[in-house]
Amino acid sequence: MIPVSARARIMVQPERPAAPSYAIAPLTLLERTRLEAELYRLGARPVSSEDVDAELRRAAEHCLDAEDAQSVVAALDRYQQGLAAHAEARQRAIDAAIREHGSPEGAVEPPWPEDWEQVLLVVDRWRDTALRLWQPYADAVAGQQYYLAVYAQLLVRYGVRGWEGLEAPCVRRGDMLTEQSYQAIPMLDRLWLAGEVARLTRLDEGTAGNSGSPSS
Repeated sequence: MIPVSARARIMVQPERPAAPSYAIAPLTLLERTRLEAELYRLGARPVSSEDVDAELRRAAEHCLDAEDAQSVVAALDRYQQGLAAHAEARQRAIDAAIREHGSPEGAVEPPWPEDWEQVLLVVDRWRDTALRLWQPYADAVAGQQYYLAVYAQLLVRYGVRGWEGLEAPCVRRGDMLTEQSYQAIPMLDRLWLAGEVARLTRLDEGTAGNSGSPSS
């Protein structure tokens, strides 16, 4: 672990053969502020999953007859309920495994409802159809995907401090990687790195020195 100002830079490596190693650091308060400003400059606005789901339901109400709309909305309700129930069951299994074995690795994956495949089929088909029939839903999906893509890229460009195992040099200009250096990172690693930087930043928030400027 290499010190960076009052915080820490750590080395991480994706779990795949011959993957490079990356030095990452949590974003400082100043860097997070600049990231938010860059999102605004690029027109990337957060769109919640609740907003997307609401437009998907409105699409059914506006584009289908009453009977078909009722069937689709019921499937959407079943889908949301199934996800929530499965997440709760999975957490209970993890908690039980930790109590019994001291590790979540022994947790048994809970089963999905018997009608889950049919529910997924209805929901997936309606998503595809709604993209063509209801522009507000298409706009919400596009906005959400754009925001997440830009946010992930900026997390990597601000959070990655160096690497081992890539031929291209790691060049930072100002607070972040140059576009050329970002493009040198394999696409398989970019989203993973964004998650690692986000996790490290959440752990670091509120700690001493987090408003400082790390060395590059």
